[in-house]
Amino acid sequence: MPVGLRRSSLCQAALAAVILTSVATFGSGATAMDVRASDLLADCDSVEAAEFLYCVAYLEGISDAVQGFQNAGLDIGVCFPREATVGQSVLLVREWIRNNPDYHDLRPIQAVLPALQETFPCESEATIGSNER
Repeated sequence: MPVGLRRSSLCQAALAAVILTSVATFGSGATAMDVRASDLLADCDSVEAAEFLYCVAYLEGISDAVQGFQNAGLDIGVCFPREATVGQSVLLVREWIRNNPDYHDLRPIQAVLPALQETFPCESEATIGSNER
């Protein structure tokens, strides 16, 4: 991939993550710095469509950012199996955050990234982001 295209993808992924964090706080009166992993967990557990969709969109944005960083040559320590779905990511990350209460008061990315690293470690060549080139 050409360097300019890699940088563009990386910038788009980072921008998506910033936008998603901002969207979470839009109607709540909270600032982006007020959002915690426990808030993301509540959204992922919610039966309210808007809250659950925020969870899905946030995790999809983080997944896109991780893949963007990898495409730019940065090792994030996450390799999604080719057959992984967003739904599986939501379930696995939600369970990881629930089982790791020490992360509840941290920013969502501070819980999501270790959850993804533990859940989708880079061990197999049959993964997305496993440095196949």
